[in-house]
Amino acid sequence: MRVNVHAFRAFAAALILEDNPHAIEDIRALLGHASFEVALRHYRRTNRKGAGERLSEAISKRRYRAKASVSPTGLALDLAQRRRRTA
Repeated sequence: MRVNVHAFRAFAAALILEDNPHAIEDIRALLGHASFEVALRHYRRTNRKGAGERLSEAISKRRYRAKASVSPTGLALDLAQRRRRTA
């Protein structure tokens, strides 16, 4: 398979973005683009699968934190009953 320089650059950028979708600045520096916008225009790709996985992970983290911060349901009732008894 013959690969020209432009195809190799695109391949290198795709590998970097696969591991870190927000690494446009790394690509800009590595490939020598004058600005972030140029690198973004040429190498930004829509990765629906990756975006879906990141969304799912973010939701899971928030659910976990919410469960960890909520007290057991019986605890609130017990505290309310104790307050009534002591009042």
